[in-house]
Amino acid sequence: MLNYPPIVQVNEFGVAVSPVSYELAHPGDGKTPGIRHLTSSVFIFDDTSLSRILLTEKSYKISRINKLNVSIEGHAIWLKAENRGQTPLEAALSELSEEIFFNLSLPEEIRNTITPVTSFSKDLRSNDLEYVHMFQGVYKGPFSLNPDKVYWSCFAEIDLVKNDVGKHPELYVRSAGLYLEKLLENR
Repeated sequence: MLNYPPIVQVNEFGVAVSPVSYELAHPGDGKTPGIRHLTSSVFIFDDTSLSRILLTEKSYKISRINKLNVSIEGHAIWLKAENRGQTPLEAALSELSEEIFFNLSLPEEIRNTITPVTSFSKDLRSNDLEYVHMFQGVYKGPFSLNPDKVYWSCFAEIDLVKNDVGKHPELYVRSAGLYLEKLLENR
C-alpha cells in the first residue's frame, strides 16, 4: 500500500474541516461512500486567446495509465506542522510543480497568470467525493515532466479536444468532459 499524506476533508461548501487519510476518503471496495475532500485542477493554455489547452497523458506509474487529461490536478494536502490544509491555490501550484515543472522552480511567468475559474462538488463516483477548485493559467513552456506522473504533453485546440472527449471518452480520465464543460461555461 502506498503511503499518502493526509488530505483535506471539506464540508459540502468546500470549507476545510480536518485531515483525512487518502484511504478513508477513497474506500477501495467501491461500495463504501468516500469522504468529501478538496482537489484543485489547473488548465494551462499556450497564450491569452485560451484556444489551445495543454493535454497530458498519465504515466504508466499512475492508476489511470495512458489516459489523457485536460488539466493538472490533485489533492490538497494537510499541512501538519501548520495544523491546516493547503488552500486551493496552494494545492494547484503544488500540483503544477509536481507534475510539469519537475525538479524546477515554478516560473513566475505562470504563477502570475493563475486565476480561478469556478468551484463545485464532484460526485462522479460514490467512493470519491470531491470539492473541486478550478484555475487557469497561460504558459507556452518549456515543461519538465515528472516521469512518475506524466508520460507526455502537447497543446491542442480546445474545440477539437472537447469534440474528441465526446466521441472517445474512453481515451480520457473520467472527469475530462465535466471539467471542460465547467471551464467553457465559466469563461
